[in-house]
Amino acid sequence: MKKNILLILIIMFSTQNISAQSKKYCAFNSNGKYEVNLSNDGSSNASFNLYDNFGVLKKTTQGQWSIRDEGVYGAAYALTFTFTGKNSNLPSMKFICQYDGAGQLQALIDNQNRTWNLCR
Repeated sequence: MKKNILLILIIMFSTQNISAQSKKYCAFNSNGKYEVNLSNDGSSNASFNLYDNFGVLKKTTQGQWSIRDEGVYGAAYALTFTFTGKNSNLPSMKFICQYDGAGQLQALIDNQNRTWNLCR
């Protein structure tokens, strides 16, 4: 009985750890779905993907992400995604961070005022 409980706890921890390794934020428009994947394992790795309206991957590139306080009159956190992938034609993207009441990153807002919510 103790072995079964231990096995269940190990499986539960492993599954939670896998899902906590990255967070995906998505935005949609007439071109399809934009997705930013942020690693949550301390490596600061990120990827940017563009899918068409049929779910076919059209563009992907990699980079690094960082968050810092850029507020002048109070805390205003910005996430910067610096592209390093070979398919990149942009030097970086900057997002304003939106946090929930528990201090967790909830959404990103890009420079066109689009909200990128957590992908489900």
